[in-house]
Amino acid sequence: MMKSSRRLALTLILGSAALVMALVALVFTMLPSSPVSVPVNKTIVTQPTLTGSYANAHSAIYAENQRSGTGRWQLDASAHLGSIQGYAGQVSALPGARVPLYISTVAPSSYQLDVYRIGWYQGTGGRLVASIKNLHSQAQGIWTADTGLNGCFSCVRDPQTHELETHWKVSYTLAIGTTWLSGVYLIKMTTVHHDEGYIILVVRAAHAGYAALVNLPVNTYQAYNLWGGYSLYLRGVDGSYDNRAVKVSFDRPYARGVGAADFLS
Repeated sequence: MMKSSRRLALTLILGSAALVMALVALVFTMLPSSPVSVPVNKTIVTQPTLTGSYANAHSAIYAENQRSGTGRWQLDASAHLGSIQGYAGQVSALPGARVPLYISTVAPSSYQLDVYRIGWYQGTGGRLVASIKNLHSQAQGIWTADTGLNGCFSCVRDPQTHELETHWKVSYTLAIGTTWLSGVYLIKMTTVHHDEGYIILVVRAAHAGYAALVNLPVNTYQAYNLWGGYSLYLRGVDGSYDNRAVKVSFDRPYARGVGAADFLS
């Protein structure tokens, strides 16, 4: 009886295998010898028409980014970097506000400020919105990773937290134009000696109600900012995590991005 059951099972298995092979042969027989062209129905989606306050608010940004721009917001490849440094007294501001700028050079020098709004601008990346010439800097202190902190007699460092504040004098007060649209603005500093650097500033929208929001992580920028020798992650001299700062201040330039922090990274 056991042998009969085994023979029956084997017969069923062989029969199933034969059926599978027959189905496979049938499928290949039915396949066409050349590729088949499958028609595709194309649907044209029209751009929805924006109405009301949404259209008014967003068409201004769209129109702004379609304007002609310039690539001169970028630092010159032959410029001296690190010899002019600065920061804004506010992380962001509204149109019409006045923002103090704190700027220092290795030695007193004449310089100019060119303010660019960063955007599409026909692929150029920025548009010049203001230019201030014939300014005169003060030597209030400079920090670089190679030379450390030099000449900052007003700098105050907390020995417990390693927080550093520059306490620089105001170099220039920038008037935010009432027509400046929201966005990221790079203030390019250029001395007569071809030293260059950035100050980053956000101009906020005067009215809420936008459908999209861009969040610039300035707290993260500052946490990684080594200007003065300490960040929340490292001690700049030896890269030690144990001797890092446990508190940092916005009262200092950004070491990364030649003053633009990680915005351009």
